[in-house]
Amino acid sequence: MDDFDHWNEVKKKLHRKGNCPPIKDGEVWWCGIGRNLGVEINGKSGQFSRPVVIMRKISHHSFMGVP
Repeated sequence: MDDFDHWNEVKKKLHRKGNCPPIKDGEVWWCGIGRNLGVEINGKSGQFSRPVVIMRKISHHSFMGVP
């Protein structure tokens, strides 16, 4: 349960930052994916980050990506 509590605090900090860097289709970014359920791989480091391929930019604030 501690991992979920820790992820919740990290998520709050990331949300408060509010910065959205410019992204382009096909780029690879390290993203805070979070604490996963079941057998999926959790993100690395204290920010639960994983590499994500940007498949399609939807808007300035959203994209479709594949970890």
